[in-house]
Amino acid sequence: MASKEVTNTLGAVLISTLASFFLCGVVITGVHSYYRAFPNDRWYLQTVVGISFVLSLADTAVDGALAYKWLVSSYGQPDALEVMPREFVAMLAILGFVPFVVQGFFAWRLWKISSGIVSRRYNWILPSIIAVLTTAQLVVVLYNVHVWAKGWLLSDMASALLLTLGLHF
Repeated sequence: MASKEVTNTLGAVLISTLASFFLCGVVITGVHSYYRAFPNDRWYLQTVVGISFVLSLADTAVDGALAYKWLVSSYGQPDALEVMPREFVAMLAILGFVPFVVQGFFAWRLWKISSGIVSRRYNWILPSIIAVLTTAQLVVVLYNVHVWAKGWLLSDMASALLLTLGLHF
């Protein structure tokens, strides 16, 4: 019989994954509406929306893979829950880039908007602080991912790169 802690943990994984899938549908609808309503927006605005969309899809896919691993592949194996899965580390890496893109965009937007309100001499201060903090957050997340991954990510990437190069020659 499963302990209460394991049951609560797996229930939270299931509920959060279902919420993630639902919210991914909301994001898909919003992105579709954006591209239909504003087809002539500047390329960098469309790029920020596109990057955010790809990160959202990647996060949802990794959430699904993590839930499948814990709820299906490792069913009845409580020891499997003690090991941090690669999907969790990948999810942390993806979630490190989301605020970097979004908050970086809003810092830039704040700088552009404030140039007419605040003296140009001072309008760079707040956006710069936001940009530095956002970049620091990304660096901390990527460092932690590197520490937690313990080499699997680099070896995985290296083998994939070597396979790709080998198939092209």
